[in-house]
Formats: sequence, C-alpha cells, structure tokens
Amino acid sequence: MLTKHIPNFIDGAETKEWEFNNIYDLCHIDYVLSFNRLFDSIPFYQYSKADGMLMAEYKNDVDHKWWVIGYLSGDVNLPVFNSRLMKKI
Repeated sequence: MLTKHIPNFIDGAETKEWEFNNIYDLCHIDYVLSFNRLFDSIPFYQYSKADGMLMAEYKNDVDHKWWVIGYLSGDVNLPVFNSRLMKKI
C-alpha cells in the first residue's frame, strides 16, 4: 500500500491510500506519475525507496534533487535512495 505524503506546512489535506500488486502498478498510479513532471529544468531520474518512503529523484549534469511521494507498506523492489548524492528541495 502507498499512503500519500502530505508536507507539514499543508493544512486540511486528506490522506489518500492506493493498493498495488507490483512495481508496475505502483509506478502507474496517477498520483505517482504526476511526479515525473515536477520540475521543468531537471528531468525525472528514478523512483527509489528510503526507510519506508517512496521517493522521486531528479537529475541532470549539474543537479540532483528529490521529493517524498508517500509511505510504503511492505518491501518494494526499488533502488535504495542515497541522500549523500542528492540536494534536498
């Protein structure tokens, strides 16, 4: 199951959850797909996981950024997020 991440600075947003059976299903949830287009200047690189979180990573020749998409229940076969390579946004 994927539970939507709602940043602390947002009030009144409703939590939403999605069930999925495999990586393909997870990566094709409309909410997850929306993160492929988050930045105009830095292209989407990959989805990854970190301590139960689903991450979206963005990368070009000069910049790496990331965004928390949501929280995962159970183990998912995704690359492990390496925060030492990333620049928090």
